[in-house]
Amino acid sequence: MNLRKKGGETPIADVRKVYKQIDPSVRKPFEEKGVLYVRNLNGGPFGFTWQEVYQKQDKTEMERFCKESETEYEWVDENKVRTKQLRPAIAKHPVTGELLWFNHATVLNVFAIEHKLQQMLLKFFKEKDLPNNTYYGDGTSISMDVIDELRKAYDSATISFPWEPGDVLMLDNMLVAHGRKPFSGERKIVVAMAKPVSWKDLDTPD
Repeated sequence: MNLRKKGGETPIADVRKVYKQIDPSVRKPFEEKGVLYVRNLNGGPFGFTWQEVYQKQDKTEMERFCKESETEYEWVDENKVRTKQLRPAIAKHPVTGELLWFNHATVLNVFAIEHKLQQMLLKFFKEKDLPNNTYYGDGTSISMDVIDELRKAYDSATISFPWEPGDVLMLDNMLVAHGRKPFSGERKIVVAMAKPVSWKDLDTPD
């Protein structure tokens, strides 16, 4: 049940359409290199601690989890860790075989943040120290123009609707990207997931 007074819609983007909307010249480096996700975990006003993210208090346990999930890690100081994950940008749907734009390269990139907050972050942090950022798989930066192109592709493939009490939404979590718009008032939406798929099990284009 949703008791929101205003907002709170769930935007839904068909990532098959997103893939097709992206100019092939923009898609190509992602297809060839993948996406590199970089996080800096040290708490503070702009991020989380590694204990919060990994739900562990022991560094050895956290490091073991990182190794098992193929996540690189580097202790910048006693309490700050930088993690890097190299993942494919494109996947094939396991049932239909359709190509999907299946990544978070856009939403986690610094250029996707509201401009004032973006400027604040870049003033406060060096690029390598940002709480979150994304790169091409070889570590090179993704330009603002490319992020704008990707956002336009998402916008062209997105629908949203206002939640009403009793609504039920069923999604194939690979076929659609989804999020939440800002809201005021109370909001309660219960979520259940089934048949999780690991990125290691996904078929990617040759």
